[in-house]
Amino acid sequence: ERATGAFQIRPCRIQEYNQQTGSNYTINDCFDYDISRKVFLHYTKGRDYETIARCWAGGESCTKKATDEYWGKIKKLI
Repeated sequence: ERATGAFQIRPCRIQEYNQQTGSNYTINDCFDYDISRKVFLHYTKGRDYETIARCWAGGESCTKKATDEYWGKIKKLI
């Protein structure tokens, strides 16, 4: 999936982020911690931990069933 940086930003996420914010970051820019963090936090606004984890792992239109295993791992860490 070519996820990059500390927050594992995928190319489709950086493209979407750029469209929503008017930025012009590349996937390689996400090796910069501050940029990667900024992109990740953009997708967390107003969301609870479960929604953040599930959408980050499975995309915005994912099903809960598709991300059950990932969410189980995250719950153990928080």
